Amino acid sequence: MDLTEDDKTHLVWLNALGLSRREFLPESPRYLVSANRLSEAERIVQEMFRVNKITPLEGRLTTSVAPSKRRNHLKELFSKQYRLTTLMLPTIWFGAAFGYYGVVLLSAEIFRFRHACYGASLPLLTPQLLSNLTETSLKLTAVHQVLPHEDGSCCQNLSDDDFIAMIISSIGEFVNIPIIILFIDLLGRKITMGLWNGVTGLMFFILYICMSRQTMTGVLFGVRAMSAGLLSLAYVYTSEVFPTTVRALAVGIFSSISRLGAMSTPYVAQVMLPEFSEIGALSLYAVIGILCAILSFLLPIETAGRELPRIAKCENVLSSYIRPTGL
Repeated sequence: MDLTEDDKTHLVWLNALGLSRREFLPESPRYLVSANRLSEAERIVQEMFRVNKITPLEGRLTTSVAPSKRRNHLKELFSKQYRLTTLMLPTIWFGAAFGYYGVVLLSAEIFRFRHACYGASLPLLTPQLLSNLTETSLKLTAVHQVLPHEDGSCCQNLSDDDFIAMIISSIGEFVNIPIIILFIDLLGRKITMGLWNGVTGLMFFILYICMSRQTMTGVLFGVRAMSAGLLSLAYVYTSEVFPTTVRALAVGIFSSISRLGAMSTPYVAQVMLPEFSEIGALSLYAVIGILCAILSFLLPIETAGRELPRIAKCENVLSSYIRPTGL
């Protein structure tokens, strides 16, 4: 493929932008200390003092724990302490993305196929109306043979009211934020995550019912609000339950698994629902949501009010303290 001069210029700027980030994203001093690279960690801390115009403290960085030889080792995720958690979280992450992106895509499909529930039915075919339709169809047939046309028989346009209802339901994602902040500390991470998954699954079952547009908007508002918090809860719990040595590895692996849920949900929401079975598609979302709720309640570790584990076998790590010289 031949690149134009503009394409080459854009590539140069993109590469330059990526390289420039190194100046603003220094390595973590905590990581450097755990890797026994104390001089590099101290240099970054001193640079922090300089940039923030703070008088540097005299002393040096120390650690009371030997550097971990198992840093970022996959086997640590399957150690006795974390094995069950590691096996349960992938399903929860998958279900979180599958449910959230599913309800986003489902919104348009639900409104398209539920017009009969809103009273938007066809008019009664009287003899006079039938005669008019027959005459009109003959005229359209003649035009059809001459003019180019496009078959739109499988498409149903959304009305203005449908778009307004979808916008209103999407506001639920913003309403969810303060509620989840309150409940995540009040009830704990596990219970909150279980409730959010369970309610999301039950609301998919409610979508079976033929209801008015206003009621449908309210249900979609609720399911958008609950599903929007699923990934946030998964991120919070995963980053708190694992020790520093494997925390980034765990979040990276599980968030990648969630992308599989995001990639697979369009086939259910936009292929299975309109072309095969509406009930089957909604049931799949509901069952996965309830399964994730059960797994959330069964997670072996509650992280609310618990100190973050720094190293799996040693909680009391004095890695980032600055001790005065000579002590």
